[in-house]
Amino acid sequence: MIRLKDVAEKANVSPATASLALNDNELVNDKTKERVKQIAKEMNYIPDARAKALKTKETKIIGLVIPEIDNPFFSEIAKEVKTVAKKNGYNIIYCGVESKEDELDYITLFRGMQVDGAIFASSVGDSDSNLDLIKELADNFIPVVFIDRLLDAGSKIDSVNSDLEKAASIAAEHLVNLGHKKIAFAGKEKEFRMTGYIEVLKKYNINYDNKYLFKNILSFEDGYKLGKKIASQKDRPTAILSHNDEVAIGLIQSLVSSGISVPGELSICGIDNIRLSHFYNPALTTVDIPNIKMARKAIQLLLKKIKNENKSKTEHIQFDVSLIERETTQKLL
Repeated sequence: MIRLKDVAEKANVSPATASLALNDNELVNDKTKERVKQIAKEMNYIPDARAKALKTKETKIIGLVIPEIDNPFFSEIAKEVKTVAKKNGYNIIYCGVESKEDELDYITLFRGMQVDGAIFASSVGDSDSNLDLIKELADNFIPVVFIDRLLDAGSKIDSVNSDLEKAASIAAEHLVNLGHKKIAFAGKEKEFRMTGYIEVLKKYNINYDNKYLFKNILSFEDGYKLGKKIASQKDRPTAILSHNDEVAIGLIQSLVSSGISVPGELSICGIDNIRLSHFYNPALTTVDIPNIKMARKAIQLLLKKIKNENKSKTEHIQFDVSLIERETTQKLL
C-alpha cells in the first residue's frame, strides 16, 4: 500500500509538506501542490480517511437513512442529496432500511461518530420507536435533519416536510368533483393520507365503506396484486386513491391486463409525482410532493448545522402540495 511517506520521498518534500499540499493548505505554493498531487495520482495514493478524521474531527461523510431505496420517490431524494453534498465536499453513505432494527444499527454506527451528520427520511413501520434514540443522537453526537418524519411539538431537530394529509384530501376531492362516490383507498393504515381521504368523504357525506379500504398497500407489487383482486369483484369502486405513484402504476398495469379500462371504467390517482408518472401510458393523475426541493433544503440545513451556522436555531419547513391532473381520472359516466 502506498503511504504518504512514499509520495513525499518521490516529490522530494517532507511528509508534512506533502500532507499540506494534498489538503490545499495555503502554506504550500501552487507549483508544489500541483507536483505533489500529480505524483500522488500517478502512485494511486489513497489518503487514510480514518487518520484524517482523528486529526480534523471531520469525516466529510453524511449518512442518509432512507426506506425503500428502490422506490423512485426516495431514489430521487437520494440523488439530490448526493449532488448538493458533493458540491460542498461531502460524500454520502446510503443506509437503506427495511425495519426498525435496520435503522437502529445505523443509529449505533452514527453514535461512533463515523459521519459528520445524518438525514433520516420518513420512518419505518407503524410507530416511530427509534425517535427518542435519534433525538439523543442529535443532542449529544451529530447534527440530524428529518425529511417527512413526524415530530412532537417543540422538537429541536430540523425538519423538512410535505402536507401529506392535504395531498390525500385534494386527490380525494378531485375524484368527488368528477362524480365518484365509490372511492377506494389503497395505502397505509393510521397515516396522514388515510386521514385526508376519510375527512373528504365526511365533508361530502359519502358513506365510508370498509370494503373499499385496502390496508398496507405500499409498493408496485402490492398495487398489482390488489388490481387482480379488484378485477374479480362484482361491486368494484369507480375510483381509487393510492398511497403513492408506485401503487397507482401497479394497479393500472394489473387492471388493464385484466381487461378493465383506466380511466374508462376505473379512475386512479397517485401521490408523489415521481418522474415516471408523466411518461407512463396513460399519464398518471397524481399529487405533486416536491421531493427534490425538500431534499435540497434538508441537505442545506444539515450542512449549516455541521458548519455551526444557525446552531441554536431549529427550523421546521413545510412544502405545499398540488394536484397534477393527467389521463388516469375522468368524470363518472
